[in-house]
Amino acid sequence: MPSPFHPLTAVLQRLRAKPGIAQSDTLTSLPRVLLVDDSAVNQQSAAEQLALLGIKPRIADTGQLAVQMSRDMNFELILMNLEMRAMDGFETAKQIRRLEASLPGRVHVPMVAYSSSKWLLEVGALGRDIFDGILKKPCEANALKACLLHHCSRISNR
Repeated sequence: MPSPFHPLTAVLQRLRAKPGIAQSDTLTSLPRVLLVDDSAVNQQSAAEQLALLGIKPRIADTGQLAVQMSRDMNFELILMNLEMRAMDGFETAKQIRRLEASLPGRVHVPMVAYSSSKWLLEVGALGRDIFDGILKKPCEANALKACLLHHCSRISNR
């Protein structure tokens, strides 16, 4: 849990207290989700939101690790932070897309840009061919659930 003085603390507390998103409000068939973010606080926040939906994401804290994990495992959704230190989310996404194209039988994995509003403007300008959607940080639980339902074809609401 972030420090009680961290701005995300209030968001997490509201999320946990939200009556419409209860522990029992999970998705029936859980997708494998890769969360790519180099901030431990953002990882924890997103992982807790996904946990409320019954999903335990795999986490990559660097773009290089995300590319490696994408090569070694099959995911149904990738949530990609755009602003990372060594390799940003755009470059990471491009490398994952090249990897998909080079591996026989590999299917297109929906990739959603998950970042602050200033970076999401770049998705519209630069990332149309790379990303399948966008989520603004911090995102509301209902927006995250809608994203999962939209991009992961094998899941459905209870």
